[in-house]
Amino acid sequence: MGFEDDEEEDRELRKERFEMGRRIRKARDAKGWTQAELAEKVGVEQVAIAHYERGLHTPRFRVMKRLAKAFDTNVEYFYSDTVPSGIFGLALVRLIWIRILHAYYRYRHRRNKSEAGESQ
Repeated sequence: MGFEDDEEEDRELRKERFEMGRRIRKARDAKGWTQAELAEKVGVEQVAIAHYERGLHTPRFRVMKRLAKAFDTNVEYFYSDTVPSGIFGLALVRLIWIRILHAYYRYRHRRNKSEAGESQ
């Protein structure tokens, strides 16, 4: 895997985080809530909601579940079109796929953060 591949993965990761943040913002706006109100409902700080919405951070899976519950939706809603919705028609497969994607995004974020710290 070359440098160009890493850059492409980083672009995809940023794109996915941005899309997730856009969906969180859209759902929050539909409810008419402020970031502070949503933060209180899901048990995080307001700044965390701001970071999620701007695509700077990815919420942990347990926070994703609380967000989905607050918005009366499922976790899949936050993951653009990368989640296969028709595989065998099983919610379990989608849940496993979501967890795999989520773990991957968190791993890449930590790796990029670590590499940025080493280069300084």
